[in-house]
Amino acid sequence: GLALPLLYNIPLEESESMRVAWVLAALLFYSIGFTVFNVPYLTMPLEMTADNQERLSIMSSRVAFMTLGTFVGSSLAPLVLQLFGRDARAFSLMGMVFGAFVFAVMATAFVGTARARTRAAEVQHRPFREQWRSAIENRPFLILMGVKVLQFIGIAAHSSTLAYFVTTVMKRDFKFMAVYGVIVGTSTIVSLLLWRPLARRISKRSGFMIGIVGYVLITLSWLLSVAGESMVVFLLRPILMGVFGSAVLLFGQVVWIDAVDYDYRRTGLRREGMFTSVYVFVERLGYSIAPLLLGALLQWMGFNKNLPLESQSSSAQTAVIISLVAIPVVTFTLSLALLTRYDLSDEKLAATRQFNNPTGELRKAQ
Repeated sequence: GLALPLLYNIPLEESESMRVAWVLAALLFYSIGFTVFNVPYLTMPLEMTADNQERLSIMSSRVAFMTLGTFVGSSLAPLVLQLFGRDARAFSLMGMVFGAFVFAVMATAFVGTARARTRAAEVQHRPFREQWRSAIENRPFLILMGVKVLQFIGIAAHSSTLAYFVTTVMKRDFKFMAVYGVIVGTSTIVSLLLWRPLARRISKRSGFMIGIVGYVLITLSWLLSVAGESMVVFLLRPILMGVFGSAVLLFGQVVWIDAVDYDYRRTGLRREGMFTSVYVFVERLGYSIAPLLLGALLQWMGFNKNLPLESQSSSAQTAVIISLVAIPVVTFTLSLALLTRYDLSDEKLAATRQFNNPTGELRKAQ
């Protein structure tokens, strides 16, 4: 809540070194705030319920609101800037508006879960090396981290070049990007109504794999896109992307919770925070690697930043297609191959010895 206004209120009258220091400090402050909130936020479903179906319900709600929040942020920000004049003052006011909004939403999550079920646990001081050695033995978690980093790279590469592709290859303006985003977001939320009952009939891994296969096939369909593509085809693609993307998000979240719970059942150690921290780090790592790969690819294939998107060379357009299609298809296919080695079923999780530690029993928060 405080970091967003700082990011958009840079002291422009100061020297360049002072402005750089300001931005660096604001970004560090923002990252710390995000992490301090996000780690317990992602971890709490483990404590709130031990029932698999309830966890599925919680995570489907999370995916729905995450999708809605992403859409609201990406859609309203340009409108707010337009309303305030699109100058430095407009960015300053936008930072304050969104900072207040973010704080209100985060506070709502905090206050709203005040009476949620939690676990009473005494602090167990164990050497850091011993904790990591034991964590590495959690094979399902390691597999999922490999799956996640591959998928994050693919998603970041795809989303980074989607606007380039729509303008350079399909010869459409940016208003179609807004339409595309609305359809994907709506389809993602609505599709959760399909996946939740289906999850009672198929395994979580199967649902995850269906989502990955569908995502790969829809991504490949971009190769058939041409200038003047019919609106029916153009609109069908984001609908299907939302359908399969929601499966990837939902089942990916639920199997990750199972893998962390598996560690507690095996060891009796309360290390959800550590596993969640690793997850968040891997997520940021994947989203950081993709822009580096994309930048190197565009430079190598002749992308000219001084030219408008529609005037780029054919080799630069090929680089965009590689990033939009080839990179996500390869990374998601590799993640699918890795996921075949994930064997933590509901039955196996239920049969795993529950560590006999009275301080680890569930209790109602007072």
